[in-house]
Amino acid sequence: MMRLVDEYEKKGKKLVFVESALIYEMGLDEGFNYVMSVYTDEEIMMKRAVERGLTSEQIQHRLREQLSAKQKQDWAEFSINNNGSLNELKEATLSLLDILKEL
Repeated sequence: MMRLVDEYEKKGKKLVFVESALIYEMGLDEGFNYVMSVYTDEEIMMKRAVERGLTSEQIQHRLREQLSAKQKQDWAEFSINNNGSLNELKEATLSLLDILKEL
């Protein structure tokens, strides 16, 4: 993943986004200028995960392996709330993209 980021930077790409649920746990955050946390209230997250076919046990196991959403929000430079609709998430992401383009 980091090799691909380097390749994009060498090609002159101004913005490169990487999705990583475990960015802090894997120590990858140091390789980026900014980290964005996309968070959801736990109740909504659990409901969505069950809808995707995960069991309660699988969800709890994943949560135990990760930092809390609050900790990730505290450490990230930017945060997006994903409690709403897909359209609301898209709008928030596009707004953040406008900000990042100016940095």
